[in-house]
Amino acid sequence: MVRYIGERHTHPQNHPTPSSIDLNEWQILAADRVDGRPLLALIVGCRDLHVEYMSGTGKRRILEHAEVGQV
Repeated sequence: MVRYIGERHTHPQNHPTPSSIDLNEWQILAADRVDGRPLLALIVGCRDLHVEYMSGTGKRRILEHAEVGQV
């Protein structure tokens, strides 16, 4: 079951990074997950991806480029 897919907005960077707005929204969404699983966040840039997990406590785990290639 999918509860939330996300919203579309631009990150016209070669190597994207989440904005403070992104991070705040992810923290709210992650804290709202009743099953305790981390939120998976993805930002598509012009040349690269930003992929990370965020737990309900706001702890972040950014997946490195090698890890993204292995997913």
